[in-house]
Amino acid sequence: MMQLHTRSDVSLRRSIHEVLFSDLLSAYYAVPFLIGLLFGSFIAMSSAAPFALFSSLDFLSADAADSSFFMHLFHSLRFILIACLLASSILGVFLLPLLVSFRAFIFACSVTALVHPPAASACLAAFLSLGIPMLFELPAFSLAVSDAFFFSKGLLFPMHRVPFSDRQPLRHLLLIVLLCLAASAYSSLLLPSLLRAVSAVPVIS
Repeated sequence: MMQLHTRSDVSLRRSIHEVLFSDLLSAYYAVPFLIGLLFGSFIAMSSAAPFALFSSLDFLSADAADSSFFMHLFHSLRFILIACLLASSILGVFLLPLLVSFRAFIFACSVTALVHPPAASACLAAFLSLGIPMLFELPAFSLAVSDAFFFSKGLLFPMHRVPFSDRQPLRHLLLIVLLCLAASAYSSLLLPSLLRAVSAVPVIS
């Protein structure tokens, strides 16, 4: 009876711990991402040359017109690879929010750089160059950060480690790779033609 009570007590504590960390993860990801977006937009709009600022920060960026498929693939995977490295250390729990914030900061700077000065064609180019790829890259990055957080948390709190099979990391890895492949295929095969079409549209003054 005592053993049954102890098991249920441990199970209850584990359930409470999982619920708390599940709720924490949404704020853990969303708050740094929002801060990065706001701070990046403010810094880029305050800069006299936002494109130069963006280029100096995002030195691993892929040029939409000239980059190969594999360069775009690396561009899609670069922050995900960093998240995977952080997953192997207890420091990941503390450094992953900084990675999320920096990812959002770079995205905000790049959007601001493309729409400066504001124009309909610039906004359309920003949507084609950044908005559509982010529809693939952002879910992949979110999933990678979520798994990295749980693995890093498991190193920091071994008693509350989530079983390897429960996180379904292989399925998540496959989904991340497919999303990044889709983003890379779009950026290398379709995007150059779309940007040429946008630049060929006459500006109505």
